[in-house]
Amino acid sequence: MLYNGAHPVHKKFGDSVDAEPFYIIDRMAKEQHFISKSMKLVKSVISLPGNFDFVLTESCYYYPAFKKRLGGMKKTKIINFSCGPLFYHLLSGRIKEMEKNILTDLAKEIDGHLVLGKYGEETVRKIEKEKPLRIVYPFIANNIYEKLITAKPDLNSKNIAIIATNDYRYKGLDIAIDSVKKAWEEDKNVRLNVIGNIDKKIIERLHGCHPAINHVGFVPSIVETLAKNALYLHPARGDTFPVSVLEAMAAGLPSIVSDETGTKEAVEKVMEDFVIERNPALISKRILNYFNMPDKDRKALSERARKEADFFTEEKMLKLFAGKFNSLIKEM
Repeated sequence: MLYNGAHPVHKKFGDSVDAEPFYIIDRMAKEQHFISKSMKLVKSVISLPGNFDFVLTESCYYYPAFKKRLGGMKKTKIINFSCGPLFYHLLSGRIKEMEKNILTDLAKEIDGHLVLGKYGEETVRKIEKEKPLRIVYPFIANNIYEKLITAKPDLNSKNIAIIATNDYRYKGLDIAIDSVKKAWEEDKNVRLNVIGNIDKKIIERLHGCHPAINHVGFVPSIVETLAKNALYLHPARGDTFPVSVLEAMAAGLPSIVSDETGTKEAVEKVMEDFVIERNPALISKRILNYFNMPDKDRKALSERARKEADFFTEEKMLKLFAGKFNSLIKEM
């Protein structure tokens, strides 16, 4: 398995099918110049081993695909595990011009797809229509899940949580901030707690030191931090299936997500109206409606969120992944 970041969940997926790990060390990044990206691509491609029947890629199909085009890895079949926003960026125009054309063309070398959820399938099928495909799901790690289900969220508060990164557009942090600011205009008790390893200056630039926005930053225990909130917000752009939403649900936090967030298929089972387009005015109304619900209704939603998160446990999802992988191999 070819790792381009090696998310712990993805690493366990690779281990579940006895994949030999190979790590991309000098990774490309979105903000890098095209020439710099090209040099890193060539360097990594040269280092790839060519003696495997299959290579399972962590969304980075372009490395082995490029090597194939150069005459290497001729007998290797490429299975792309689409676990990142690459295809969304190609479709939305965030990746464009020559880089888009190259990545779209290299996708023709993919022999099979593993995707996260129904949204992952929808996105991939807009670019790759005919190759074999299987749907899998991420999981909440056992040690974290056991703590999350004991959390007692502060449902009587008007605190909202979001876990974000410096790629704030991807996670929809800018939309979340605008939504909460609008809700705050009607209810001065509403607060957004921004959790995660994100630069405080980015948050301040987005909200202008607004009193409704609180920078929490990195925390050693996500369980205790989530429990201080009554709601989770994730209005992302192309987030395939964020585990953070599942963790919030396991902690008993009902979650509002965008219609471009893969976990919408879990969220809509809790509350259909909590899957919404990326419109701050509409999201703020959903937030206020939730806080104005009777206590028993908020508690019922909390319990339903926990129940839906129970599907995404480590043992079940690893078993599902291995089964889908082997099924895909047979079809290929």
